[in-house]
Amino acid sequence: AKPLVSVQSTGLSAITKVLSSNATQKLFQGLGTAIAGTATKFASFISYIGNHQKDISTLVTSIGGIAKAFAVGIWNTAKDMITGIAKAFNDITGNSKKAK
Repeated sequence: AKPLVSVQSTGLSAITKVLSSNATQKLFQGLGTAIAGTATKFASFISYIGNHQKDISTLVTSIGGIAKAFAVGIWNTAKDMITGIAKAFNDITGNSKKAK
């Protein structure tokens, strides 16, 4: 029986040659090694987080507190500046009482 499709006409023989070459095999082995190394590092990182969960939680809470204090300080400073500018305009023009 005659084959339905010639392998040579589909280009599969060229792909087979490329995939079976030593260079391609080494490339895929290197890629596999890199992926395995990355997975191992990621598993180690997750293990570290699990082992130091309390320390990390304390650190995140402290950073959050510092960020909140900083934001409140900036807000109060900006609010005081705007209030001061508005009061100065009011003292000059007396219009802020009329605007209410």
